[in-house]
Amino acid sequence: MLLVGLCSLTASAHDFEYRGIFYNIISEDDLTVEVTFQGDSYDSYSHEYSGRAVFSSTVTYNGIIYSVTRIGDNAFSGCSSLTSITIPEGVTSIGYRVFLGCSSLTSITIPESVTSIGEYAFYNCSRFTSITIPKNVTDIDQYAFSGCYSLTSITCEALVPPLTYRNAFRQVSTDIPIYVPAASLEEYKLANDWGYFNNFIALEPEPDPEHTITYTIDGEIFKSESLLPGTPITLPEAPIK
Repeated sequence: MLLVGLCSLTASAHDFEYRGIFYNIISEDDLTVEVTFQGDSYDSYSHEYSGRAVFSSTVTYNGIIYSVTRIGDNAFSGCSSLTSITIPEGVTSIGYRVFLGCSSLTSITIPESVTSIGEYAFYNCSRFTSITIPKNVTDIDQYAFSGCYSLTSITCEALVPPLTYRNAFRQVSTDIPIYVPAASLEEYKLANDWGYFNNFIALEPEPDPEHTITYTIDGEIFKSESLLPGTPITLPEAPIK
């Protein structure tokens, strides 16, 4: 659900509106769109997005179904009444200044499809307390999380530390826990801008459901367990029947 506040009318630069969210068409051939702001520029309207914003991975316009692949530059910039947002799977990039100055934003869900986070994307989102950067992110541009001074933890699931640019985490405490994959702990400590932090904590890998051992007697299961690749197998003692 999205609560939308609309102010006085101006000329529209967005291509269409769907269920309270504004979109620009990226490609008619690929049928892709990006989320954008209302009007000619990001400050044409005051707080066109507020409350909780949720939108789907596809939208329909003139009978055509488009895929949402990007959060466009300045899309939510200055929407100080926006409190939470869920970005759907399929979005691959978060653009320039997307959430700049969203001072009431406390919760955001970033899907695994996202690979890049743009310059000033979350600049001065001062009420963030935690953020999870999904495993496929490769680039975090300059000042992306600068001014997020209320952050108490960051989780980055990428095995290869995302490339960060100048001051990506400026004004974020260097002492907060940074949760990263156990196999990449040392890499993060040495990586540009990640080395700014000094409290790295290893994320233990989840067991792979494909590596599950089931023990049976006369066709009846008496034990089943998930194991990580390379884990030694100890045969359990079979129950007495």
